[in-house]
Amino acid sequence: MFPAARDAAPTRRWLILLLLILGLGLRAYHYLRDRAVWHDEAGLLLTVSARDYHDLFRGRLDYHQAAPPLYLCLLKTISLTLGDSSRALRLPSFLASCAALLLFVTVARRLLTPQALPWAVLLFAVSEQLLWHASEAKVYSVDVLAAVVVLAVPCWDRLASLRRQLLAYTLLTPVLLLSSYPACFLCTGLLLVYLPDVWMRKQGRIWLSYGVLAATTAACLVWVVLVPARSQHDAALHSCWVASMPRWERPWTVPGWLLLSPMEVCRYCCKPLGQVLVLFAVPGALLLCRAGERTMVRLMVAPILLALAAACLHVYPFGGARVMAYAAPAILLLAAAGVPLVLAWLRTRSRPACMGLIGLLLVPATSSLAQILHPWSEADIPRAVAFVQSQRREKDLILGNDVAQQYYFRHVGSAFHLLDESPLPSPTSDRLWIVMTAALPRSEREWLASHLAPSGWHPRQHGEFAFTTVLLFCR
Repeated sequence: MFPAARDAAPTRRWLILLLLILGLGLRAYHYLRDRAVWHDEAGLLLTVSARDYHDLFRGRLDYHQAAPPLYLCLLKTISLTLGDSSRALRLPSFLASCAALLLFVTVARRLLTPQALPWAVLLFAVSEQLLWHASEAKVYSVDVLAAVVVLAVPCWDRLASLRRQLLAYTLLTPVLLLSSYPACFLCTGLLLVYLPDVWMRKQGRIWLSYGVLAATTAACLVWVVLVPARSQHDAALHSCWVASMPRWERPWTVPGWLLLSPMEVCRYCCKPLGQVLVLFAVPGALLLCRAGERTMVRLMVAPILLALAAACLHVYPFGGARVMAYAAPAILLLAAAGVPLVLAWLRTRSRPACMGLIGLLLVPATSSLAQILHPWSEADIPRAVAFVQSQRREKDLILGNDVAQQYYFRHVGSAFHLLDESPLPSPTSDRLWIVMTAALPRSEREWLASHLAPSGWHPRQHGEFAFTTVLLFCR
C-alpha cells in the first residue's frame, strides 16, 4: 500500500472531505426528492407488499422480478413498520449507497497515492448510476456495498494476517450471498485469489480456515442458485439479458463483443463517458501490482472476469447492464490509480491533450450537478394518478398499461386494472379512466388510449403529463 496516502497535505484532506460531502449530498437530494417509481421497481414493491416472508426468502416473486432473499425480507420488514411508500422502501438503498461511499474512501486512502485519491473519491461520489441506484428500491446499491466490503477486509489493520482475513470473509460470506446476487462472483473470486497465498503458506491452521470459508461459500452458493435464483429466472427475464451476451450463433461478432463489453461496463459505472476509464485502469492495475498490491488487484479483477465467463455461458449479462453496478468500485479504484501516471506522461508530450483528458474526467461531475436543475427524464405517473384521484367517483373503472401505475393506484383495489391482464372487467358505471404511459409522442399516446375505450364512449376529460396521458371516457 501507499502509506503517503494517509499523510496527505491538509489541503488534500479538505478536498476529500468536500468531495465526500458532495457525494452524500447528491445521494440525499435524489432520495429526498422522491422521484417517480419506475416499472421494475414498482413490480418489486408490489410483490414485497403482497408476499409473506416464506415466499420472499425462497424467491417467489411476481412481475418477472429478481432480488436476493435477505434484501427482500428487509424490504418486507420496512413495509410492515414504516409503510409501503416509495421513500420508506428506498431507504435501504440510500443507506447502502452512503455506506459504500464512506467505506470506499477508506479503501482508497489505504490503497492509492495522495495524487490518485481525489480522483477516486470524485468519480465514485458523482457517478450518475450510483446516484440513480441510491434513490430506487432495487438492490443495486447493496451490490456496490458488497463489492466495497470485500475490498475493505484486507485494508483493515486488525485483519493484517491471512488467517484473520479468511475468518472475516467466512463470517461475511452468508450475509453477502443472501443480500446480493453478484456476491456469487465476489465470494468465488476471493476464493480463487487467496488460494495461491494459502498454498504457499503450507500451514494447517490457514488451510483449515480456507476450507471453512470454501465450505461456507459453497453451501450458501448452492442454496442461492437452486432456490431463490432458480425460482426467479424465467424467459422474460432472460430475454432482457440476451443483448449483453455474446451471440455464439454469429461467431464473427464475438471478438468485437469481447472488446466492447468491458468498455460498456466502464461507461455504465461512470456515465456519460466512462469508456475513457479504460485508458487509466490498465496502467493503474500495473502500477498497483508493482507497488505490491497484486492480491488487491486480483480481488478487483476476478469478480469482473467471472461475470464475463458467465456471460459467455449465457447465464449472466455483461456490459452496460444494471447487474454490473458492483464492478464500479474496482473500476474506479483502478482508473484513479492510473490517472496521475497517465497525466504525467501526457504533460511532457502534449499539454492540450493532458487538459482534454482532465476535462473528460470532470464530465461525470458536471453531468451529475446538472441533474439538480434538470433531473432524469421519467414518466410523471404520480401527478397523473393524483389527477385521476381528484376527480374519480367510487364506481369508476381505471385501466392502465404500466405496473408503476398499479403501485400508485394500490389503494383503490380492484378499481384499477392492468391492460395486459385478462379478462378485462367491464365498466359498472358510465365513466372509464384510461392511463397510458409510453415514451411516445403525445398524439400517439392519445390514439392508443382512445382505441381502448368501448364503442360509443366519448372523451370528456384529458390530462397530459410527462410520458403519460390520462383520458376520461363517458357514455
